[in-house]
Amino acid sequence: SAFAVVTAHEASETASGIDWHALAAMPTLVVLMALTRLDVVCANLIAAGRDPHTPAALISRGTTAQQRVLRATLATLFDAQLRADLPPPAVLVVGAVAALTDTLAWFDPASAPAHHMFWEDE
Repeated sequence: SAFAVVTAHEASETASGIDWHALAAMPTLVVLMALTRLDVVCANLIAAGRDPHTPAALISRGTTAQQRVLRATLATLFDAQLRADLPPPAVLVVGAVAALTDTLAWFDPASAPAHHMFWEDE
């Protein structure tokens, strides 16, 4: 199996250097900084041939006590996000693995510590 990790930073409605057909063909796609361009990312993936019914998950503030996960299909995720109003930062996961969020729920925001970890240079 294969996956790709990309950023939504350069996603736009106009032509760009992004190969949407290659991304749409990936079994699993992870899009960083996806929130502000979620509509464009979803629309471009569908236009490039990705099934609109593909499972998708938007993970807001991942691995923090404020983590929230929104699951939908690629075609319905943007409207669901408008209603849910998840805050940034957010990561988008597209593919069958996105339907497994309950099964693979390794992180429980309710049990996350309310502090931050910092690395110190030695």
